[in-house]
Amino acid sequence: MCKNSREISLGIIDPYNTINSKYFLDLQEAIGRPIRAIFVHTKSYWNAELATLFCTTRSLATDKKLWKENLDGIIMGYFPRETELAAYTKKALEHHLPIFQFRPILRDSELANQIIEMARLKNRLIFCNSPYRYSRAFQDIYERLKNEEVGKVRFIDLKCYKSDGPDDQWFYKNKVRGTGVISHMCIDLLEVGLYAVGYPAIDTIDFKNFSQGSFLKNGEERAEDLASIEILTIEGCLIKLMACWNMPIGEEALIKAEFYSKKGGLCFHNVEGREDIFMAEKYHKEQKETTVSPPDNSSSNALIHWLWELQKSFCFNQFFANQLLFRRELFKLLGMK
Repeated sequence: MCKNSREISLGIIDPYNTINSKYFLDLQEAIGRPIRAIFVHTKSYWNAELATLFCTTRSLATDKKLWKENLDGIIMGYFPRETELAAYTKKALEHHLPIFQFRPILRDSELANQIIEMARLKNRLIFCNSPYRYSRAFQDIYERLKNEEVGKVRFIDLKCYKSDGPDDQWFYKNKVRGTGVISHMCIDLLEVGLYAVGYPAIDTIDFKNFSQGSFLKNGEERAEDLASIEILTIEGCLIKLMACWNMPIGEEALIKAEFYSKKGGLCFHNVEGREDIFMAEKYHKEQKETTVSPPDNSSSNALIHWLWELQKSFCFNQFFANQLLFRRELFKLLGMK
């Protein structure tokens, strides 16, 4: 395969070893081209499985030599500090490279705007991971909503529960609200729920955050492990989201998005507690039908979509940039500064 077609060369900056190998499964098969991957990460935590997922793989301790390579794009892992993510992102844009971010800048609005403006000026694609948007199950729901198959949506019910989560005291001593389930779970599901109904204008929003069973009052800064959000749109659609870590739900994870109207309902949800396999259903009054059956492995779908975009154009795309900025605005609406 490597000898018969031009390979794609990617720099993967993941110094904290945060990217699970499942995100790289079947990438080469999906795009029909070999991939050369150069990782920047802590070598002591090197995952040997990664070397089997690409045509060729190299490992670097720092990014110093990375920028001398002939690269087609950069993938950014998860970073504990947004300033560090921004620094790597700016360096990639200075080298005129398109970017895939696993998590965008949420807290620092000025920094987020700087990154988008720099991507615009350099005319390079900047893209963000979305764990649900590119699944077949969600795409099925989206098309049915767009075609008004169940009529006007009046209620959206979003749930994201996980049976595990940070137990360590260092997490609960974190004096920054928004570093818990808000940024790790709520934003992705809430953004895709609003996207499904065309990003409606918001009338009111109410949210409650908890940490270790205690309600977080206004001004109280602690990382949250449970969040409740209610949004009312100007057109009268109620959107409710619940997210929680360390909840005894009998399986690893429960992820569900339901869209209700007078004519019926639509739902996409995970299967058997997996965070990366989904199915879609259509609700009738007393019956439901499966419209997308598992397996629908969504882990690598966003990366595959980015790679498809790269093969068409490296250029800046306002639609994808808006996805990053919209998440930042959601974060701010939820009281996170």
